[in-house]
Amino acid sequence: MSDTTVLRLAGLGGLLFLVLFIPSYLTPPDAPVAASTPDQMFEYFKGRQGEILLLNGVFLIFASFCFIIFMGVLHHAAQSAEADGLGFSSVVLGGGLMFVSLMLVGAAAEIVHAATQVRFQNFRLDAQLGYLSLAMSGWLYRFAFVGMSAMIAATSLIGLRSALLPAWLAWAGFAVAVVPKVSLYGIEGMYWYENNLVIVQNGFPPNRVMRVTLDPTGRRVVRAQALEAAKPDMTLPTRGTLAGSDFYFIANSQKTKYDAYGKPLDGAQPEGVKIFRTDARFVWDPPTTPQRPMFVPLPATGRPGQQPPGQDPPGVDESEAKDPPGTM
Repeated sequence: MSDTTVLRLAGLGGLLFLVLFIPSYLTPPDAPVAASTPDQMFEYFKGRQGEILLLNGVFLIFASFCFIIFMGVLHHAAQSAEADGLGFSSVVLGGGLMFVSLMLVGAAAEIVHAATQVRFQNFRLDAQLGYLSLAMSGWLYRFAFVGMSAMIAATSLIGLRSALLPAWLAWAGFAVAVVPKVSLYGIEGMYWYENNLVIVQNGFPPNRVMRVTLDPTGRRVVRAQALEAAKPDMTLPTRGTLAGSDFYFIANSQKTKYDAYGKPLDGAQPEGVKIFRTDARFVWDPPTTPQRPMFVPLPATGRPGQQPPGQDPPGVDESEAKDPPGTM
């Protein structure tokens, strides 16, 4: 078998890995979030049992096989190109193996509930096991991407020092190596602001609002800054809007209290809507004076949006509060 054939097979293995891996990594829209109830956890694992086992089990078995074939050839190419033996080819191999190993461990943690249901008839559904397995798998996936970042960065560095990769592709690799460290999981809303993206993320701890700075072309992330994170009232943040440099967003969407048709779940107790305001220019260059967030809960009684006469909304400082655009 010629070297050209081997390289083509390795490239095909890399492409097959992506085809099999991406569907398993993308979380279904109605996957459990931080505020999901035990009943919703049961419904998720029962309703999506086959899908979970297929995407995060069977697909990843074949994906990991393809990735290992790709990694073997990539390591050999990096080792051959690294004439002075600085050791970056070992980083390529170690990072790739770290990625695929932790990815498979994370997948095993994620499917353990569904797999146990299928294998053992006397297994009792346990929401706490579901919470634990999803939280553990989420962190294992994050750890796995550290290995992916190291592999891509080392390959790019070897590419710059040799003819292994074109210079533009090597620099693009450095940019891609940073992306796995900036989690884009659970984005509920995304808004453009002066060559930045303000994004609302939920579904994994901590719930937060991030500002992602792009390069002049708008195609690469160069910086990420948290604007708000892990506030007690941010139980499930969702959509928002910008008014100047102020970003207003709903801190408690309560979507876990309704079914897929918008009907309140049995026993669900909706609460007043809480609106946060945060400064989109927090830790800007040049820096500006940061504004502390402001939430305005709606009253617990009466019509939504209607405040009882003579009563001010709780938690609002009149000297600092602003009304969102369009309010009277």
